[in-house]
Amino acid sequence: MLETQEKPIKFAEGWSAPADTYRELRESAMSKFRELGLPHTKLEDWRSTSIRDIVETDFSDEEPMIGDIGAILETIPLAENAVLAVFINGRFSARHSKIDEIASGVTIAPIASAQPDRLGSVASFEKDAFTALNTARFSDGLYVHVPRETAFSKPIFAVFIGTGEKPVVVHQRVLAIIEESAEATLIETHVVPNGQRAFINSVTECIVGSSAKFDHAKLQIGSTDAFHITHFQAEAGEQSRIHQTNVTLGGSIVRNDSRAVLNGEFAEVTLNGLYVATGTQHIDNHTTLDHAKANCPSFELYKGVLDDKATGVFRGRIIVRQDAQKTDSKQSNMNLILSDDATAFSKPQLEIFADDVKCTHGATIGKIDEEALFYLRSRGIPVQSGRHLLTYAFASDVLADFPVEEVKEKLEALLFARFTSEGELPNNHDKRA
Repeated sequence: MLETQEKPIKFAEGWSAPADTYRELRESAMSKFRELGLPHTKLEDWRSTSIRDIVETDFSDEEPMIGDIGAILETIPLAENAVLAVFINGRFSARHSKIDEIASGVTIAPIASAQPDRLGSVASFEKDAFTALNTARFSDGLYVHVPRETAFSKPIFAVFIGTGEKPVVVHQRVLAIIEESAEATLIETHVVPNGQRAFINSVTECIVGSSAKFDHAKLQIGSTDAFHITHFQAEAGEQSRIHQTNVTLGGSIVRNDSRAVLNGEFAEVTLNGLYVATGTQHIDNHTTLDHAKANCPSFELYKGVLDDKATGVFRGRIIVRQDAQKTDSKQSNMNLILSDDATAFSKPQLEIFADDVKCTHGATIGKIDEEALFYLRSRGIPVQSGRHLLTYAFASDVLADFPVEEVKEKLEALLFARFTSEGELPNNHDKRA
């Protein structure tokens, strides 16, 4: 029934494509959005996630920003010597950005001004309604282009802020092209200030050339009343390396789709993720590693920490095409449950059409190890402090290979503070002294 609701469909009513380079692309995307309708729980890919709360919220896409943007930026893990591009309610803010000192040949610019011609070439909207809606409605985003044999050493930070007195809807876009033998690091942060509600619908597409290296991270922080729908699509060329870390802390309903096609021999892709949820947060991670060529390794580690009545969903697909012989793929999903009312769903999947492969997958759902807790207590550590330490140790493992050390340390401090603050994770379900 959700796809027939009037409120979200109002985005399509009376709509006309803006007069820009992407007019034809936008019109095609809007046509597909109308055809697909919004997803509902009768669809296999959405059976564990209802978007009813999104449907029933009255959003504005013209809401003026509120609050101190500088103060919001201070809450975000950033690095000192970095490129910074800030977007507020989907629009570039030159005032808060630092993209002036860019190496020769490298392009880091708002999509609205750069107008890259390869936008939409990777992220298909043929089967995804939210990608279609984003393609039709995005107003701006970040374009990154690193030419061949260029190692861009500064990390690039793209900060997307959704803020307004009324719930605001933001469609934001990222296109990163890393050419042959080039290197770059891009960190996206999606933030809605605490106490505010916004619907952030984002699409990131990455084209990574042969022998290139690309580190990507996505952080979702801030309000637990916000809605996040994100789509990440990457193409990995021959002998290239892509490493992604996805960290979700904020959001009421969150759906992250991360997909990578290993489209060149000896390409390597890593997809890691950490999701931490309390209250009634619902966090859904879908990943796809599509091995299209031979001799490609891939690695995947997703961990969830769930408390109160929170829900975590993980569905990971590994596809090995017929020509992808000698594939080596490893996938693991681990969930730590801190409450009897928290729920975790895990569905790892292998689809193998080749006969000379090594593919493993696994999923675990459990509580804190009582033997480890007893060991800490025997060393004089109080039970609650022991729970904090074990929870932090479990979660921080995902951050081991985070691409920017300065940000990694800030994230670890943020996690540790969250796990040890009164009323935050983990709750004191064990009342023993």
